[in-house]
Amino acid sequence: MFQDTIIEDLDSAWNAFETGVAWAVDILEQEGVFDSQRLPTTTVLPVLAALHGHLPRGLDALGNARTYIRSYLWRSFATARYDTSSATRALEDFRGLRQLVSGSGSRESVPIFDETQYPIPNVEEIMHASWPKRRDILGRALLAVSLKAGAVDIADGTKATRDNIKKREYHHLFPDALLTGDGGLSEAESSSAVNAC
Repeated sequence: MFQDTIIEDLDSAWNAFETGVAWAVDILEQEGVFDSQRLPTTTVLPVLAALHGHLPRGLDALGNARTYIRSYLWRSFATARYDTSSATRALEDFRGLRQLVSGSGSRESVPIFDETQYPIPNVEEIMHASWPKRRDILGRALLAVSLKAGAVDIADGTKATRDNIKKREYHHLFPDALLTGDGGLSEAESSSAVNAC
């Protein structure tokens, strides 16, 4: 009897986990993040998956919750919140977001939304974000923004999708030779995220 209860509980928990992960992947794809090579930080995955079980049922409330979740997602990509102690910080953010999406919390209760501690990057930081193939959160976030906006592969003119993303190559928007030669930029400056497409 006890063993049957444990198996039923495990089965139920597994189904909830599986549904939450599928929902997290769907949210990421809607935001233009199609695979792990373009995901700025994996820290968001358990937070998104766990939030699924706490989403409100009403359409207006669900719409508001999804807005908060998208805001959380992009702030996690663009701020230094998850540069260190990411597991602890993700748990703190989850707790605040869980209350926020259920209607019992406020935006101020979610640490990642504290713009004083975790401001969005300034122009200088954006200019120095590294090439997206590196594991730089901001560099990949900038690529994600272009994918969200409907980036077109300059090699063949196709829009990025989940089906073709692995076939796409990274290109310099402005040729490396032009920028490092006559342009006078360093290799690092030429290979920054703002020059990647």
